[in-house]
Amino acid sequence: RSHVAVQIETVQGSGQVAMKVADNGPGIPARLLQAIFTPRFSANEGGEGLGLHIVASVVREFGGTIEAANAPSGGAVFTMRFPAEPRTVQSSAVVSSTACAG
Repeated sequence: RSHVAVQIETVQGSGQVAMKVADNGPGIPARLLQAIFTPRFSANEGGEGLGLHIVASVVREFGGTIEAANAPSGGAVFTMRFPAEPRTVQSSAVVSSTACAG
């Protein structure tokens, strides 16, 4: 049975907030960990390769960082870190409906 957990916490002494999203799936092959945020990269047959690239772009737009790893017990873990202070975003990304259509 699939399971996804979301954890949000302040990172002591760093002025950051961390959000972790973890699942209990097979994880991400180690050789792909650095490539998964690249535009048009997909490990899934028929995948567009835009989803994680868009996520990383939005995270960076808000002054954050994102990294992917595998949990020791299995599954993928995505950790996003953001400045704890509010930030005004000057530009916005527009995603066409065709990019979001299955």
